[in-house]
Order: sequence, then C-alpha cells, then structure tokens
Amino acid sequence: MNASFISLVQFLFLGNNLIWTLSSFFSAALLLTVVASFSERDVDNKVLPNQGIRQSFKNSLMFAVVSFPFSVILMVFSQNALGFPFRLEFVLILASCLPISAALFYGGATCINHFTIRLILYCNGWLPWNYARFLDYCTERLLLERVGGRYRFIHKMLQDHFAAIS
Repeated sequence: MNASFISLVQFLFLGNNLIWTLSSFFSAALLLTVVASFSERDVDNKVLPNQGIRQSFKNSLMFAVVSFPFSVILMVFSQNALGFPFRLEFVLILASCLPISAALFYGGATCINHFTIRLILYCNGWLPWNYARFLDYCTERLLLERVGGRYRFIHKMLQDHFAAIS
C-alpha cells in the first residue's frame, strides 16, 4: 500500500485531526439530511409498473450527483487544511465514498435487491422477465383484476385455492 496514503489515514484519525475529520463527515451528513427532507417520497398512487423502483433509482442517482461535488470540495479543503500536497487520486477515492453511500442509502440498495431477485427468479424459470406484461396478460384473460397498482384474483374459487396452498 502507498506510504503517503497510510500517512494520510493516520493523520486524519489520530490526535486533533479526528475532530476535524468527524466534523467534516457530520456536516456532509447534515447536508444530505437537508436535501433528503426536500425529496418526494410519496408513491401511493401507482400508475406505472415498477414505479416505486424507478423512483428509488432516481433518488439514488440524484443523491450521488448532488453529493459528489460537495465531497470533492470537502476533500480538497481537508487536504489543504491538513497540509498535505494535492493528490487527485486521494481526492477522487475518498470523495467517492460519500456519493456511493448516499446512493445506496437513498434507494440504490433497494434497486440492487429488486434486480437481483428478479434475475434469480427469471434464471430459475419461476417468473417471466417482464412481470407486468404477464400480469396484464392475465388481466386480459379475466384471471386477475387490476386495482390501482395491485392485482387480485377475480374468481373466489381461485382466491380460496391459493389461500389454502399458502
């Protein structure tokens, strides 16, 4: 490992610099909290298939884009304030931690989980890839009824049969 990187980590987390580092990261967290309070989280009226996942993806992308310039500026000022020479690779590596964690926290992890589950179910042959099209097909054949963003069985016997299985 690069000796200057090790010395940067030691300098950031030892002595009085720990207070500077923690205050920098807490101010970044405060900024993200303020930005998060302005985001729209209401997805009660679903109109499109996968609308919630699409909104989660948009949120994660927005937080990554918003937090990256802030974290780059924070890292540049931190390096200058701590007396380290400017190293672009340190700035980019350390500054990318905040946007990645913000993207994962604000919807990115949900999108990854959703895609992974769909991929596993599709590869095992348990569900079609375009599940919304399959549900619409069942609705056209009068097996299902669409109620808002949800589907339910029309026929009482089908409901009772599947309820007895589970």
